[in-house]
Amino acid sequence: MKTIYLTILLISLNVASVFAQDQDLIVLDKFIILDATENGVDITPQLLENEAFLSFFELADENHIYFANVWPVAESMSHGVIYDAEFKDFEETEETYAQQKITFTWKYQNSYDGISGNAKVKINKIYKPQGVYFEAVIIPEDLDLLVYKGYIDGTLDLAVYDQ
Repeated sequence: MKTIYLTILLISLNVASVFAQDQDLIVLDKFIILDATENGVDITPQLLENEAFLSFFELADENHIYFANVWPVAESMSHGVIYDAEFKDFEETEETYAQQKITFTWKYQNSYDGISGNAKVKINKIYKPQGVYFEAVIIPEDLDLLVYKGYIDGTLDLAVYDQ
């Protein structure tokens, strides 16, 4: 049953969240990747070509939050439940924007090679006037270092530059 839901996730995260909700899948956040590195090597072109993004989601009638690294063009993803999540909010100051720092352990499974494991994930959401910027660091058990940067879908407002 979870395989069916995860297939629906891959399809539905590319369309309006209304469709996702029709499929008993609730998208909590969709992180649009604009910059990416793996072990310090720029992999941005590969992710942009595959329209890759990160997402938090829930399945209806379940009491878990899931995380996914989705590559729609390649029709692949890493997905799984999160646990040991910690959320820390920081108020805006004269020197910094408001922020939310999220850390958790991600029990993932890759659709493209069947490998599963655990990864430590840190996401920093920064609330800027033009939208919510994010930086995500993912460290799986092989200690690769994946760093993604971009914005949260639905928050980008370039009109602030027209003033």
